[in-house]
Amino acid sequence: ALALLRRGSETWHTHGLVDTTACGLDVAVGLWCGSEAPFTVGQLRDVAAGYPPRLALMLSCFLIQRLLQLGRVEEALLEAEHIGLGGEAPEESKPLPELAQTARGRDLFVATQIQLCLALGRHRQVEKLIAQESKCAKAEGRVARLVELALAEASVALKGNNQRVASRHLSRAVILAAGRQIVRPFMNCLELVALL
Repeated sequence: ALALLRRGSETWHTHGLVDTTACGLDVAVGLWCGSEAPFTVGQLRDVAAGYPPRLALMLSCFLIQRLLQLGRVEEALLEAEHIGLGGEAPEESKPLPELAQTARGRDLFVATQIQLCLALGRHRQVEKLIAQESKCAKAEGRVARLVELALAEASVALKGNNQRVASRHLSRAVILAAGRQIVRPFMNCLELVALL
């Protein structure tokens, strides 16, 4: 992935599509461990600045998720405040930011909000977000999203010391994923899968 990313980074300042560049930024942030290699956060922000504004929002979401993985909750909260994501459960009447109105942007924004709430121990808010998102994903037939949400439910159950319920959610995620060979959500939750 790093070799492909380095090759793609040679031209991402001059041309590219938002969604393909977002994939590259996602990988770059995933490789970032808090040190500045292989790309600095400043370099990644410079890349996002050359595209429509929603790419900067996506980059912030990638950064928040990565900071949470690294246990740097305070920094994740600062980044979240920067994009207007406070971790509160959205009210039904309160719309998502304009930049999160595409399906991918919405998924990323809400997934980031779920992870932030999980890190802060706001399990009821997570359950409400998951219920809202599951309803949308089912209506739209988006199985990969349902897998991600089932894994989030497993995480909530495990944090509540309910391993049996967590295992049920993990089993549902596996059943949903198996028919379509969906793997990435599990790779993103290796610690959860190992614990169960």
